[in-house]
Amino acid sequence: MNRSRPLTIALLFATPGTGWGGMEKHTFDLALELNRRGHSVHVMAHRSYQNRFPAKVHFHPLPVECSRLNPRLRFALRQCLRRIKPDVLHAHGNKAAQLAGQAPPGLAPLRVGTVHGIKKSHRAFLRQDAVIAVSPRVFENLEHDNKHLIYNGITPEDVSERAPCPDDDRASTTDDATPTRCIAVGRLEPVKGFHTLIEAWAQLTQPAQLTIYGEGTERPRLNA
Repeated sequence: MNRSRPLTIALLFATPGTGWGGMEKHTFDLALELNRRGHSVHVMAHRSYQNRFPAKVHFHPLPVECSRLNPRLRFALRQCLRRIKPDVLHAHGNKAAQLAGQAPPGLAPLRVGTVHGIKKSHRAFLRQDAVIAVSPRVFENLEHDNKHLIYNGITPEDVSERAPCPDDDRASTTDDATPTRCIAVGRLEPVKGFHTLIEAWAQLTQPAQLTIYGEGTERPRLNA
C-alpha cells in the first residue's frame, strides 16, 4: 500500500439504528478526522444515521438490521465494497467484524477491527489483519497476533479563554474529608461494565461520590 497518497477508507458499524452511543460517536469523530487529513472516507451503516454525517463523508446505507448471516445484508456489503474499492476496511464492533470477515478478501486489502467492549467471544476479529482495543481490559482479553491499545480520541477543550469556575477557590481550600465527586456516562448495559465500577467503588477507603448517567436494561440491577 502506497502510504504517501490519500487512502480510501471504509468504516463499517452494524448497530440497528435505534440509538447513538459511544461506538457510533467514535466512528463519527474518526470519519471527520480522517477526512480532515485528506482521505476519502466512506461510512457503511444503518440508514437512520445518514443525516448525522456531513456530505464530505460518503454514506452508504446497509440493511444491518438483518442478522449477520442474512444473504441480503452480505450481498449489499459486497456490492458496496465493489463500488468503494477501499484501501482499508475498518469494522467497529463484533457484528461488523464478522461481516467484514465474510466479505471476499479481494474487496479490501487491509482489514482492521475495533473492539469497543468486552464480549463473551472476540472470534469475529480473528480474520482482521489488525485489531484495536479501546481499553486495557479489552486489550488483555484479546487473542490476536497484531493487537493495539488505542483509546478513543476526544477534541481537547480550549480552556485558555474560559472564565474561572466559581468552585475553583473553594475546591483548592477544602480539607481531605471532602468527598471527591466523579461521574460516569454511558448505556446501562452489561457490555459497559458499570457493575464492575460499582463493585470497585465500594472498596475505596477515601470518601468519594459517584454519579452514573445513563439508561438501559441494567438500571434495576445497578440500582440494587
